[in-house]
Amino acid sequence: CDAIRNKDMSKLMKILQPQDVDLLLDGDVDGQTTDGRTPLHLTGHTSTSRLLVKHGADIHARTAQGLSALHLAAQQGHLATVKMLIEEGADPYCTNQNLRTPCHLAAEGGHCEVFKDSFIKTLFQ
Repeated sequence: CDAIRNKDMSKLMKILQPQDVDLLLDGDVDGQTTDGRTPLHLTGHTSTSRLLVKHGADIHARTAQGLSALHLAAQQGHLATVKMLIEEGADPYCTNQNLRTPCHLAAEGGHCEVFKDSFIKTLFQ
């Protein structure tokens, strides 16, 4: 597999199933790509994200652009992942380098369900 040969973490996290993550991580749940993304930033699966958090992934880690895993999940419209990250302690008020919160990115991406079901409820709790 080219992704393994090239150590392309981004591709690996997209094709792996949650049960495969333990084999890949080898204890380093916060390994970074050249732009600062960790496996938690790269996964597209809520179950994989949950497994990474369970194994100690830094839920507050930021990319070189200041994006947290919560920013990326909100921007991509991954409602279940957004809810899980907030439940696990991710800061819904954190800003990236452009002073945009995850809420901003969800709204800008047209992900009304993420905006309404996660961020509006968080604001009024």
